[in-house]
Amino acid sequence: MALKHSLKNVRSFFTSPHIRSQSVVQPNVASVTPPWSLEMHESQTMILPDGRTLGYSTYGPSTGYPVVYMHGLPGSRIDARCLPELDNSKSLKFIGIDRPGMGLSTIQEGRRLKDWPNDVKSLVDHLNIDSFKVVGESGGGPYALACAHAFPRERLRATGIIYGVAPLETGLHGMNWRQYIGWKIAPRSQWLLRTLTTSYFGKAAQDPNPKTMEDLIEKTFFRDLNEEEGRIVRKPAILQTWIDSFRETFRNGGAGYAQDTTILGSPWGFDMNDIDGQNILIFHGEKDTLAPARMAHYMHEKLKGSVLKIYDGETHMTLFDEEHYGKAIIRDVAESE
Repeated sequence: MALKHSLKNVRSFFTSPHIRSQSVVQPNVASVTPPWSLEMHESQTMILPDGRTLGYSTYGPSTGYPVVYMHGLPGSRIDARCLPELDNSKSLKFIGIDRPGMGLSTIQEGRRLKDWPNDVKSLVDHLNIDSFKVVGESGGGPYALACAHAFPRERLRATGIIYGVAPLETGLHGMNWRQYIGWKIAPRSQWLLRTLTTSYFGKAAQDPNPKTMEDLIEKTFFRDLNEEEGRIVRKPAILQTWIDSFRETFRNGGAGYAQDTTILGSPWGFDMNDIDGQNILIFHGEKDTLAPARMAHYMHEKLKGSVLKIYDGETHMTLFDEEHYGKAIIRDVAESE
């Protein structure tokens, strides 16, 4: 009964009066050409050893120290666009990567969280990078930790986790109701999540008018924000990044997003106790209701030697902003070695 009731809540979320008027399209897992263009450095690809395509972006000075960025969920390589503005030293080169099934990256059937470091290794080898750092934001946090588990210290020099999602065994207490329902249902209902996100976000991604995606984001992600959160996400550069990133996330429909949600809601496949916590930095807002701060404390306890910083009054939408602690976080990552 609980599952049936929650599924009803999920359906009502996507069929509320705010978005009900949009027509429904069927899931599309084929590669499509979106009706917009991005800068060349934002739309790079490579072919992986198994024949899949991996999409990535680069920002910052070409000679900068490489920091591989792992986007949240929803998200894409485009989310790394705002990072150079947080780097006062102008000494870092940021590399954003699309996870399989999102953006320019081919979906990988049967994918597991611990498969991700193989794609990262292929990319850094392709770019002739000897050593690097990683930053994982929100849903990208587990992927950053998978890299910390897989790579030797001489190659992966530091790992930053910014309001990262912990294993769901930590519990869902402290999440807002939308997030709570999402994590309760989505990992067990990949088909439903794929269909719903394709029907709405996939359709908006293919609309040549970016206002279509902007309106959908406003009605689904921004409508419950407080005043300061709303001010931040509606800054022109940040809002444009949200729009471009969502259009990339769902350019091929919702299959990649649904798969990623299932992966994050399943056992990770490795033990955090096995990771050397030295040079792992955990940053989290005390008022976060999307990934509650208790998740950060849980990871800190598992990752022996890690550094935990909890910021009073900060939320998922405010912490990493340049007017809050974004610059300080990037500085800490840059200085960690």
